[in-house]
Amino acid sequence: MLGPGWAQELRLYISDASLTGEIVDLPCDLWDGSICLGDRRLENVIPIPLDYRGRIEVRLEQTNGLTITGTSLRVELCGEPK
Repeated sequence: MLGPGWAQELRLYISDASLTGEIVDLPCDLWDGSICLGDRRLENVIPIPLDYRGRIEVRLEQTNGLTITGTSLRVELCGEPK
């Protein structure tokens, strides 16, 4: 059984980004998605700290969804966790 989790706003910095799809209602809260760091896939969670160099894919799910691919990913936390 998993315990309670925290949610926190963050910024994703992606090098050589390429976008597929769209998110039509902005701003919005995203509650589902995944990140692939090379061959490692993470669902609905982001390891902190994160400064990864290599093939990445970020999928943000909403009504339509957005997929971002790139060559590196760095995460910056914003504000306080809730």
